[in-house]
Amino acid sequence: MNARFAKIAEADKRITYLPGAWARYLDKNGKCIPELYAADQLHMSPAGYAIWKEILTPYLPSQSP
Repeated sequence: MNARFAKIAEADKRITYLPGAWARYLDKNGKCIPELYAADQLHMSPAGYAIWKEILTPYLPSQSP
């Protein structure tokens, strides 16, 4: 799926694909890190969202106070 997303982003310059961002959510064995997901193991926990924010913030326009 990631390869398909990368190809779509390559064809459309309005889309930024962040390769490897998903790896931050996996342990050394390639399994999901449970603490980063809610009890349903689908949605992120606050810790998961904190990582997402860290990954995405450099790509978002800065806001003036």
